[in-house]
Amino acid sequence: LGFGIWAILFVSCSMLTLKRFDHLALEAARAGARVTAVLVDALTNMLPVRLFAMQHKEAETIAATQETYLTTNRARRWFTVKLEFVQGTLYWILQGSSTYLLVQLMLKNQITPGDFALVLGINLAIGQHLWELNSRMRSFFDEWGAVEAGLEGIYKPLEVQDVVGASPLHVRSG
Repeated sequence: LGFGIWAILFVSCSMLTLKRFDHLALEAARAGARVTAVLVDALTNMLPVRLFAMQHKEAETIAATQETYLTTNRARRWFTVKLEFVQGTLYWILQGSSTYLLVQLMLKNQITPGDFALVLGINLAIGQHLWELNSRMRSFFDEWGAVEAGLEGIYKPLEVQDVVGASPLHVRSG
């Protein structure tokens, strides 16, 4: 019963935080894509930047974009640290309360040392699997954020639209 309550609490904590983590992962992916776009733009337009003596402007743009990426990524990582702290605390509460209960039952000769080892071993195995599941879920949402950020660019509506009833463009020379 105690383990069931703990498992519900652990999984509920994880599920409630996934939406927030998904949002943070998407923001970090967007910021990372923006850094890539700014760097590609600066490198492909290196000659015009140099011709118009705008190196300082490009450097400022790159630095500001990188700072935004670092800020969003730092927020995502701090959220992960806090989540892992809460989950780790919940796990150690389970292990501590299980150990206390098992010691009390052993002192009353109601369980054997094998029972003691079995329960702690099961707790350890289940805790390890839940921890791994959460780790994989966070990795999934990191990757999903990158996919969403990429799809936003693909499905972004065109900024320039044809006028209604426009005739087709026929280019006869370059």
